Amino acid sequence: MSERQNLSATRGSSAGIRFFRVFMRLFGLKHACNFVWFVVLFYALFDRRANRAALPYVQLRFPEARGFTRWLHCYRLMASQGEALLIAGWIGAHGWKFPHRAENRDGMAALLADRSRGFVMVTSHFGCWQAALAGLAGFGRTVNLLAQPDAKAELDKRMAVPDCADQFKLIPADGFMGGLLECIEAVRRGEVVCVMGDRVAGGASRPAKFFGGAMEFPLSPWLVAARSGCPVVPLFIAFEPDCSELLFRFGDVIRVSGDPDRRVRPEELAAPMAEYARGLENMARRYPYQVFRFEPD
Repeated sequence: MSERQNLSATRGSSAGIRFFRVFMRLFGLKHACNFVWFVVLFYALFDRRANRAALPYVQLRFPEARGFTRWLHCYRLMASQGEALLIAGWIGAHGWKFPHRAENRDGMAALLADRSRGFVMVTSHFGCWQAALAGLAGFGRTVNLLAQPDAKAELDKRMAVPDCADQFKLIPADGFMGGLLECIEAVRRGEVVCVMGDRVAGGASRPAKFFGGAMEFPLSPWLVAARSGCPVVPLFIAFEPDCSELLFRFGDVIRVSGDPDRRVRPEELAAPMAEYARGLENMARRYPYQVFRFEPD
């Protein structure tokens, strides 16, 4: 295992995943979400690497926290990630019947309705982020997901949309040039490209202000938009604390300036990236334990 491997790729066994699937069938989602807090308590108490991975965000979000209070924030953050995975698994097993609502949907809907042009949707490891694809499933558009292949087959990134998985294509982020050329070609075909905008996984990055400090964010979604001349829409999928409802929060459409005939300088992407970072910060204020940006050692 690489020391830089992301934490979520190294936690959770196949047996544990199967256990929770059976648990949900027997007792339902709500009881499974309650039980996951007891399971995560073990990691919060004894897994130092998990706590270290959660600290960078916790320190920015709760700068006044120390000692036990800081540990408690880390514990709540890890438990919420377990709940998010259970919700995504529930949706995958039962179809898209989970209660949900949308905010600020008009900009995204207008772009989806225009099949002549593609665009970039920037998602985040926030809330029930696996359900992001479900927000696009009903529009009949081909969606390309730029992502690292899942280390565990049980955690397919399309698990929340099993009935229409063929509508979604995976562009491996570990491919040639990080998959950026394939993304640009997809946008030019009028397709949607979905890119994670919060975690840096080895590609180019740039810092942006976040809760009074700074965090590194990947340049990939903004490079695709600049080179293809397309708009960007951020999408955040939060879940209510009692796991009863999802919130699809669509950000305002972000315009990225660029010229496909010349190389884009990183500083040209600072403004649109900062706008996305502000959107993520606003959602983190509303749902403080749903930012799953765990930092590798």
